[in-house]
Amino acid sequence: MYRLFVALDLQRDTDAQLDELVDAARGELGREFRPVKRGRRHITLCFLGDTDPDLVQPMAEDLARVAESRAAFEMIIEGAGAFPSPDSARVLWAGVKGGARRIADMAAEISHVFASSFGHPPERRPFHPHITVGRFRGRAMNVSSVVSQYSDRRWGVDPVAEIQLIRSDLARSGPTYTVLERLPLQGG
Repeated sequence: MYRLFVALDLQRDTDAQLDELVDAARGELGREFRPVKRGRRHITLCFLGDTDPDLVQPMAEDLARVAESRAAFEMIIEGAGAFPSPDSARVLWAGVKGGARRIADMAAEISHVFASSFGHPPERRPFHPHITVGRFRGRAMNVSSVVSQYSDRRWGVDPVAEIQLIRSDLARSGPTYTVLERLPLQGG
């Protein structure tokens, strides 16, 4: 089985800028905060979990059809937030302002396609485009001061030009990601 997800990648400069948010959280929360390492940050459009490797090609074909109907655009990575809330956080994230609606629409279409073609259950929670920058060990933490400090910080303006189908291999040192398919947005 492959552990798969569909995502949008970040530009290196934007990813590097997010280290400022990671450092602020680490400084305030110490060892309770587990950052996502640079190079592993992305926007997840659809988490598929354990998937038969024989489904990679048909899934990529369905993703290609989604990508073919959509034009490339820019997203603005801005602000910070936490799930489920800043005063009881399990996840610290950077937000998406510009392009968020287009990303959410793409995620909804992918979820619908995978539900129809592969019986993959759609996510029940509302989709909120974001980049996870870290998680908290054990208990929820209050990150209100970090979130308010970075609520208006612009991290970058990145092109959205492709959808990626990614394999995640888990290890003690963290996940290793392998891009299995890059599907360019081709709509006009």
